[in-house]
Amino acid sequence: MAKRKSDGKTQPTISRFFQRSSSPVRIPSPPIEVLSGLDGEIQIDGPVEGANVTEISSKRNVPPEEISVELKEFDAMSDGPSTELDPNAANDDPLESNGQVLLLVVSTPEFMEVDDHEYLDMEATESPATVELSRSAKTDSNSLDAYLSKPDCTPAPLNSSLSSRNFAYNRAKRPDPVHTSFHDAFVRKLKTSFFELLAKEKRYQNDEAPSKKEKLAKKLTPMQQQVADLKKANMDKLLVVQLGYKYKMYAQDAVLAARILGFMLIPGKVTVDDSAPGDYQYDAMAYCSFPVERLHINVKRLLGHNLKIGVVEQTETAAIKANTKKSGLFKREITHVYTNATYFDDQLMKGEGGKRDDYVLVVTEVPMSDRVMISLVAVQPLTGEIVYDEFEDTFIRDELQTRLKHLQPGEVILVEVSAKTEKTVRGLESQGTKVEKRGLKMPREGYTNELITYYVDTMRAPEKGKESSSKSQNPTSSEKFTLIHDFLMLLSDSLRICCLELIIYLQEFRLDSAFWVRQNFLPFQNLSHMVLNGSTLTNLEIFQNQTDFTEKGSLLWLLDHTRTAPGARMLRRWISRPLVSREAIENRLQAVQDIMECLSSGGQGFWEALTASMKKIPDLEKALIKVHYGKTSRKELYLLLRGFNELLQLFSKHERQDILVKSDLLSQLLSTLFSASEQETTQELLQMIYSPAAIDDKMTNDDNKHVVQYFNAHYCQWDGIAAQEAEISRVEQLLEAELVKLRVFLRRPSLKYESVLKDSYLIEVRNTNIKTVPHDWLKIGSTKTVSRFRPPEVSRLYKSLQYHREMLISECNSAYVEFMAMVDSHFDYFNGIVRSVATLDCLFSLTAVSSATDYVKPAFVDSQTVDIRQGRNPIVEQLSLSAYVANDIAMASDRTRAMVITGPNMGGKSSYVRQVAILVIMAQIGCYVPAESATMGVFDAILIRMGAQDNLMKGESTFMVEMGECCQILQNATAKSLVILDEVGRGTGTTDGVSLAYSILDYLVDSDVAPLVLFITHYPSLHVFETKYPGLVKNYHMGYVEVPNEDSQWATITFLYTLEPGIVSNSYGLNVARLASIPTEIIDKAYMVSQEMKEMVEGKKARRWCEDMLRVLQAVTKNSDVNIEEVKRLHESMDI
Repeated sequence: MAKRKSDGKTQPTISRFFQRSSSPVRIPSPPIEVLSGLDGEIQIDGPVEGANVTEISSKRNVPPEEISVELKEFDAMSDGPSTELDPNAANDDPLESNGQVLLLVVSTPEFMEVDDHEYLDMEATESPATVELSRSAKTDSNSLDAYLSKPDCTPAPLNSSLSSRNFAYNRAKRPDPVHTSFHDAFVRKLKTSFFELLAKEKRYQNDEAPSKKEKLAKKLTPMQQQVADLKKANMDKLLVVQLGYKYKMYAQDAVLAARILGFMLIPGKVTVDDSAPGDYQYDAMAYCSFPVERLHINVKRLLGHNLKIGVVEQTETAAIKANTKKSGLFKREITHVYTNATYFDDQLMKGEGGKRDDYVLVVTEVPMSDRVMISLVAVQPLTGEIVYDEFEDTFIRDELQTRLKHLQPGEVILVEVSAKTEKTVRGLESQGTKVEKRGLKMPREGYTNELITYYVDTMRAPEKGKESSSKSQNPTSSEKFTLIHDFLMLLSDSLRICCLELIIYLQEFRLDSAFWVRQNFLPFQNLSHMVLNGSTLTNLEIFQNQTDFTEKGSLLWLLDHTRTAPGARMLRRWISRPLVSREAIENRLQAVQDIMECLSSGGQGFWEALTASMKKIPDLEKALIKVHYGKTSRKELYLLLRGFNELLQLFSKHERQDILVKSDLLSQLLSTLFSASEQETTQELLQMIYSPAAIDDKMTNDDNKHVVQYFNAHYCQWDGIAAQEAEISRVEQLLEAELVKLRVFLRRPSLKYESVLKDSYLIEVRNTNIKTVPHDWLKIGSTKTVSRFRPPEVSRLYKSLQYHREMLISECNSAYVEFMAMVDSHFDYFNGIVRSVATLDCLFSLTAVSSATDYVKPAFVDSQTVDIRQGRNPIVEQLSLSAYVANDIAMASDRTRAMVITGPNMGGKSSYVRQVAILVIMAQIGCYVPAESATMGVFDAILIRMGAQDNLMKGESTFMVEMGECCQILQNATAKSLVILDEVGRGTGTTDGVSLAYSILDYLVDSDVAPLVLFITHYPSLHVFETKYPGLVKNYHMGYVEVPNEDSQWATITFLYTLEPGIVSNSYGLNVARLASIPTEIIDKAYMVSQEMKEMVEGKKARRWCEDMLRVLQAVTKNSDVNIEEVKRLHESMDI
């Protein structure tokens, strides 16, 4: 075995050509040379000696000391030779490579001068294998052919991969004559291609300039160079390029897309700047493709990986380019840019069935002494809604987390924020949210000037399409600018920074016009709504359950019976922001009652027709904002106007006075819709569209009737369209006149133009008469019987016709843009209809819930109270097949301000307090509640601390999360708040836990804030609050029945799920262990340990009580001062 020696040298230029194979290959002596691709173990029979040195020295006229003989070992997965073997070592056994590739290399000084004349020089000698890399032109170039011509040698390609070009030679039979051409071609490739690649690789690794031949090979086609230039200018996007009837992705975009979409990747350059090793081998970029019909399907799949997609389309046609006599490539540019939050499917009108409408959020902050002032602006591109807020926050960023819970942004841009804020926001990345951090582009004061400049440049530009025959009351651009300007000046500098950052970001997607509408701006919180914090949203399962995180089992699932997409979005806002105005709540409840009475009386016809009409209309809110963005399709715009028209026609068929309602809210909504139905705006716009062409958008690109016939010529005229139609008619007449001449020339009175596939205006001539055709006629095609020509004049007219048809399409597109602007000029009118219909839809949804059996209308009072008789949990009631156990609750600010609730584990404590909170939220939304009666005051907040969980992303333990939530409650609670605390102190030791629970409850009861408190605990010692605060605090427990167990010392219990007065000192955890199927012997042992610890604790308490009482008695006997508070405490604790 040859000895191995390593000098640390590596040759990355060689290793990439060697790969493993499944079977070993043996090289006999005299051997044949191994060039590449011998995958697997290589064994060489015979000793490795230096005999070749002498022969090569004499042949090359090179001193022996300048010739090196190396047996090198290569690993296909490494960057070069892993070891170097001694060729002069004695060897009686075959040399095994252990899965590596071995190459015997004999090199001379000339090898260092590598150029394009390198080739293989192989000698068939009796010595072991030699592979000499040389540039000597004196070598017999036919030696390889002579060796391969031996009877037992033939080439055999083992791997024809385009990326590595691996080949090998095996000893085999001489090739058959029929394969001679393949044999010759293979030999030529062997003698040239491999070593050319080797030379290129070496130059690349040594950073040497490529040869002239390589530079020519690198040159891309003009079209691919155009794509490469686009990619270099848009490295942050994955470009999808339209070429004919396919979309293609190139280079690194193709590699990424092929992996995500599972497409076949056509090999080529994998970078646009040739930065990847191996790119020099190709003269074209790698690519993958898909049909144009699959664009939006594949874009959605790519967006699922948080990519930014740019769609590149051809922006000029062949006919127009030919007429203008321009040379070069067709112009291509990025026409659409998509991300998850900004994606618009141009073919989609209906709601997407549960798809979240993502916000794009910008957050900035200003540090304060011990807090930060956080400002944020969020835009929902698919509806145009813009939410803004500014608030102080603490170190734990609980206020920021609440807003993130509500908004659930798809993309977040952080501008000059602290590390704590960044860490809080980046916690969303695990949910698929894309987070980007930026610095300020300019001083803070400069943002205001830039923002005003933006509005001056955009909103004061002349608007097209303003002319309309309808008498619109919509504000002009100047009036809109004034509204926006005055509003922005009321915002803080930080909020204006957020607005400008969002505008700059959305400009790339052409969605910044959402900021042109004053009605789109909505504050996150105001005096008329309560904002449920993040902990409340989670613990009450407002939007999703905490089991499988789906909507089923949530409050939204219970209440959502909406029929329209805008209504569903509005109901979600209603649920997360209950009303805090008694008047507004009662007005909404009265509207629900009015609808219920109308449906139960004889006047249900109008309401049933209205709800049926709502089911048919598309998502008017999304479609309207797409018109505002200028991104809607022709069919979508037609369906939008038709939806508005059908809805308004329903109101025009009824008289307003025939619909009697008591609610001011419902009366206002109906008045708005009846007034809108009296205007002719929608009908006038709809009449301008030719409906058959608008609805049929599946016509072929060659037909284009969907474009050119979109407008109804009887109701609207576009000068550009009319001019091109006149030109087309003129050219067609000239073509018909030319046909008359051709009939005379060919003596065929019935001659007519023929059309074949895309070619039209063709003259068919039988092949037997083809000699009569003039030489200047252009032959287009032929069959066995006929040939088709186009005469010179017909060709000229046909090109002119094509040009005017393309110009007609261009004019139609321009007219359509103007028509969209005309519709957008009535944005406020249509938006008012959308919001009114959405509000009605929400009221219908609440009516559907309120109509259920045993639901009652809640009564509101000015005092802070909750008095519910036989209340039920509506969600559990819907999910459970068995009857739900009803319970009462009676709390008020002047009596039973706090309830301390104990009871056995799994007894229903948490379900009970959740029920109370959910009934309060339902009532303040304006919905009936499941109870016999319900009287309550209006709460301004519902604050909940429940459950046990840590926060690994923020580095917070379970107890830290618990204490943080308690801190938030203590800071935000008011006299009108409902506070729910579930097992405070559970995350730490018993002593600390009891102490903290005692202190927190004492603070809430005895402070000036004094909210209503539901306090669940397993600490029986807290029962003393009922004695300490008589009338204000009461003890309750969940009912149960204890059943003796004959098989064990510990009893089993039966849950009653009823609220009972009094305290329970036992949590019956052993019973839960039994329900969880813990082995009985373990539970028996736990019972014994529990009794021992109980006796020990109670003994210590009794001993301590006796000692304290003895001190009091001694003071009495000595006539000393007695601490009255101490006597009271001892009296209260006599039940130990």
